[in-house]
Amino acid sequence: MTDNIHIIAYGDDLLSRVAYAMQEKGLNVSCSGCTPELVPMLEQKGVLVGTLQQVIASGRTVNYVVSALAGGSRHADVETEYADALHLPVVPVSDLFTSLTENKALVVECNSRFPNRILSIIWYTLQSQKRNCDYLTETFMQGLNRKVALSENTRICLLDGDLLLHTESRNYKSNILVLSSLLWKESPQYPTFESYLEVWHKAVNSIDRNGILIYNQAVTVFQEWAENVREDITAIPFKAHPYRKEGDICFLTGAKTEMELSYPCDEELLCDINAARLVCRQLGVADKSFYQMIVSADFLKNK
Repeated sequence: MTDNIHIIAYGDDLLSRVAYAMQEKGLNVSCSGCTPELVPMLEQKGVLVGTLQQVIASGRTVNYVVSALAGGSRHADVETEYADALHLPVVPVSDLFTSLTENKALVVECNSRFPNRILSIIWYTLQSQKRNCDYLTETFMQGLNRKVALSENTRICLLDGDLLLHTESRNYKSNILVLSSLLWKESPQYPTFESYLEVWHKAVNSIDRNGILIYNQAVTVFQEWAENVREDITAIPFKAHPYRKEGDICFLTGAKTEMELSYPCDEELLCDINAARLVCRQLGVADKSFYQMIVSADFLKNK
């Protein structure tokens, strides 16, 4: 599932952005129900904006139709019925996401209190090493003005864990899963805390073979899951990075040195910094290089 895709994006800003990123990647994409403010940008990039009926009438080939995330609309239902009448495969958006991240080292973050902050730190660290990576996030990562970036030649993809909560499939197989915090809110989809936990427990059990679980050891349930992972999974605990403070100035401390941060820091941010450092280490980034980036990470000033 790589080309000639029609995305039914009614009610979801992310899918409009996915359409843009896919077209930018060189694929042929059409999209209906696009976020209005994104339509000029999509059309300029070459995305055919219109209903499935209009796309077919224009002569554009469509091989797959991707249904919207939760929400949708009556218009989306009409398009889906039209696709069925044409015997076009209608696939859930989760299958599209799985296809887009295939054959990449998949880093998934669960950080409900500060969504994507760990991923932001990882992205900037990799960029400082001149290493590109894809990302697919439901909310903006700090310091970035895109939610989606896709390319052919990257070997790493950062995935917003919230997508595990909002897509129909739970079949993502992360190579590195980061569990930082939990923040449950009652919803029709997750009426109880137990139903919310079940999603993340399944994510732990679905880590790919020889994968890595990096978890906040202060969260009791994470510790319990880590103690019972498969034998091929390496579980690595983390806590707040060692530090000291002088007034409002924070210093990261280590065995031989300490480093002054150029921005305010609290325990939760220190936890996320340490988690990102451990992920970057697994991705082949030396701690020295990580610290060179993190001490002046201006994007963390606005938490």
